[in-house]
Amino acid sequence: MQRVLQILSALTGVFLAYTAFNWMFNPQAAAAGLGMDLLTGMGRNTQIGDMTAFFTTSSIFILLGVWQKRPDFLLVPAFLLLSAALFRLTSAQFYDAELITQAVVFEVVTGVILLAYRREISQ
Repeated sequence: MQRVLQILSALTGVFLAYTAFNWMFNPQAAAAGLGMDLLTGMGRNTQIGDMTAFFTTSSIFILLGVWQKRPDFLLVPAFLLLSAALFRLTSAQFYDAELITQAVVFEVVTGVILLAYRREISQ
């Protein structure tokens, strides 16, 4: 089971790294891939900066955690993904935002996988 969780965690890290790469070098496509319009002015700066930071930091810590078998490195990206799911649900409930069910499922499943793998390598 540990090997399966390791592979799934690594694949998640690679996917998030790919997304970060898109935000750095093709933000128009990255935004479109997430169902977003690329903003203008200060909004664009914040959008690209925050999204790139989210995906870059998550992917780095996941990949380092998998490669070095460091359970502490997996905790932050797991909580970051789980909190993203929570706040997606919150925005849909309280702010009339469209709920993106597939994103919530991805974030919850991925967060749980990272926590499970963290537990496996902690033992």
